[in-house]
Amino acid sequence: MELEATSCPGGVVLDWSASTHPDFHHYIALRSPNAEIAPAYPPIAPAVDWGDTYETDPFVTSAVDASILPGPTSWNYRVIAYDVDGRVVSASAVRSGRISEVVDLGELTVSSTRDGNRLAWQPYAGSPSCFSFYRVVSGGSVLSVISDQDTASLETDALHPGTTYQLGVQAVRVTTLGSFMVGQTDTITYTVP
Repeated sequence: MELEATSCPGGVVLDWSASTHPDFHHYIALRSPNAEIAPAYPPIAPAVDWGDTYETDPFVTSAVDASILPGPTSWNYRVIAYDVDGRVVSASAVRSGRISEVVDLGELTVSSTRDGNRLAWQPYAGSPSCFSFYRVVSGGSVLSVISDQDTASLETDALHPGTTYQLGVQAVRVTTLGSFMVGQTDTITYTVP
């Protein structure tokens, strides 16, 4: 099995090749501060299973680690395939990644237009491998999803006159086994004229 660990703001993305072993039952990814990670389960300390990577579909081969705080520490990762009895059938090499701080997407500005409202922010300038989409949020609801990383604005008629909104924009990285935020604006209060 091959493994790639991509360091991103807010998390590490893990992508691995599928196990072709006929006895495959499930994957688990392990994280450790040490460069050596034994392919045993339960993990041998200081390696840990952070709980978001157990998968029985051999073709689900990507996950995220956003379970620890950003910092200067490089973490080591290894993905292991097990049979139904928990025996190792294949394992990746160890790869390292570091979680950095979530990026500031600048001030969110909102202005009234003839056809609605325009929201604008700074685009996420990081690696495309750390970006899936922007999520424009209003309170706890998603107002819009934008998949073009270079986009820095949204025209919308979904905001109603006389209504006050809490608005924000988040840049998000998603895999089959999880997601995390790589960038965000501050949340602003906006009353539609």
